[in-house]
Amino acid sequence: HTHQVVNCQLPNPGSKSDLDLRPVLEAGEYGQSLDRLRFTWNPLSRTISNLRTEVVPIRSKSSNPSPATGFDPDPVVQRIVTDAVAAARVLGRPVIGSITADIKRAFTPTGTEDRGSESVLGNFVADVQLDAVNQPDQPGAQIAFMNPGGLRTDLLVNRLYGVEQPGEITFGEAADVQPFANTLFTLSLTGAQVKQVLEQQYQPAGATRPFLALGVSRGFFFLTDGTQPVGSRISGITLNGVALDPAASYRMVTNSFLASGGDNFPALAGGSNRVDTGLDDLRALVEFFGRNSPVTADTKPRRAVAGAQAPAPAPSPTQPPATPTAGLLALDRLAGNDRYETAARIARGTFARAETVLLANGQSDDPRTSRNEGHFPDALAAAYLAGARQAPTLLATETGLPAVSRDALTQLGARNVVIVGGTSAISTAVESRLRADGFTVTRVGGVDRYETARRVAQSVPTTTVGTAPNGDRTAVVASGQDFADALVAGPLGYAARFPILITPTARLSAQTRTALQGLGIKRVIVPGGTSAVSTSVENEIKALGITVQRFGGQVRSETATLVAAYAYDSLDFDRSHVDLARGDQFPDALTGGPHAGVERAPILLTATPNSLGTATEAFLRNRGAALRDGHVFGGTAAVSTATEEAAERAAATR
Repeated sequence: HTHQVVNCQLPNPGSKSDLDLRPVLEAGEYGQSLDRLRFTWNPLSRTISNLRTEVVPIRSKSSNPSPATGFDPDPVVQRIVTDAVAAARVLGRPVIGSITADIKRAFTPTGTEDRGSESVLGNFVADVQLDAVNQPDQPGAQIAFMNPGGLRTDLLVNRLYGVEQPGEITFGEAADVQPFANTLFTLSLTGAQVKQVLEQQYQPAGATRPFLALGVSRGFFFLTDGTQPVGSRISGITLNGVALDPAASYRMVTNSFLASGGDNFPALAGGSNRVDTGLDDLRALVEFFGRNSPVTADTKPRRAVAGAQAPAPAPSPTQPPATPTAGLLALDRLAGNDRYETAARIARGTFARAETVLLANGQSDDPRTSRNEGHFPDALAAAYLAGARQAPTLLATETGLPAVSRDALTQLGARNVVIVGGTSAISTAVESRLRADGFTVTRVGGVDRYETARRVAQSVPTTTVGTAPNGDRTAVVASGQDFADALVAGPLGYAARFPILITPTARLSAQTRTALQGLGIKRVIVPGGTSAVSTSVENEIKALGITVQRFGGQVRSETATLVAAYAYDSLDFDRSHVDLARGDQFPDALTGGPHAGVERAPILLTATPNSLGTATEAFLRNRGAALRDGHVFGGTAAVSTATEEAAERAAATR
């Protein structure tokens, strides 16, 4: 990632021979060139020959190209960009906090950005990242470094993104500062390696910028002297007033770009005990504002140049207690062109790698019945197994595996596929094709949905069954016929390890009765009113000596809010996360269950694609002070953009 034009061959790191070379090309920047590789591929020997490489310059055919890009905009692409910018403006409106004064990058006397000088913004972002990894459940660090090129604009009191007040900072403003979605890495460096990183601020000969000034965290200080020989230009390195020990180990935090040696800082790539926190830099900034607003950045220098005296060491920073701030909910959408692609997007948005993937039928109509309910109960029950196996759920048809699902298996690096459902849900032909492609395939399924749910529940060791706050082994019993209410059980199955069993509305299925007794269940959660799971079924469960706890609203969206409140208040779900799905578009909510479970977030349901619903809106208003982020499952036909925005507005209203 050098923005240079490169066309060369380098030794293959996977080979013992220095003569085994691989082509390396890079096409500059800003669409100036294209890399072209031409070769002959032999599929039998799996070898290439006749390799030719070149970097092809791009030139506009226009007689009057745009001065900004050198090209005329393509009208189709321009419409996409225009629509995306408009959507981004809406997503960027929520206020995340406030500042008391401008927090800016460094600039030259002529007003151009100066990446070679220390900046208040660079040091501030380093403070933010150090604070982020020193929160509970994070790995911790002592020093943070931030590259100046990762800061693309300033935080200004009087720059208004939308309708916020002066000094208020919106999500969009924060995203404009750090738009690259780098995750934060922690790693260990010796004091000598830390000095080497600082020396590498003096860039290699021929670099566009001779010096890149790293932002550094509070309490860290050093001296620079460019008149000294290479390797001896940094001195006086201290941490909280104590000289760095060259032999001691220090925990660092930086973004993934720098951690991989970006911007010619290879010493950072040499760090040991590397941990990708999974926390991206933008989220760290948003959460910092949530904990600390109003924010006043430290303006004191953290380096001295050519003999200037270092200030007295500052005490270690302390942060004020966290205070919930309204208006922070930012919903991201996980969606595809259809239910199969949406499931794949949800899976890849949840798991970087997944050795095991569950596969369920995603068809709406069961050709063997007149009901418009298909095999969806299989995917619902699968959430419990997904939690036990730490696996996402993909969708298939009875007779085929869609290309997007097959691609997702490859991208996730899956080796094992667990088919949930009998052969009437996913045929043996699909199973055979998966085996032929090299997957290890197992099936957990029965002759009907009730038997499949029982087998799923009993495929997991009983010792892993989750418990209610009082210690009772707990399961969910939901309707297997009119089961929109049951959709919200997915996160309970995944995160709380509650087996999800299903039953006909009017009577308790024999398979569910067997499972409840075999698993030693003492408490049952029933999502939905008596039209979904009747009083007769409830009484049959109670006759087994099991306590029944029903969460039933007048409509499915109200049921979802009741289950969500229980998840937050009794099961220790993360109160900063919430997900949203369409209540009558079953597949999106079903495959979103594992994602919500990973984040320990409940799923709320909309009344219609274009209406949030009274119950959901009231819940978001009541809980909005704690909410920070979440996801919408499905495209705009499932949950419209207006409904998504209504959810964010509701959470921003006290």
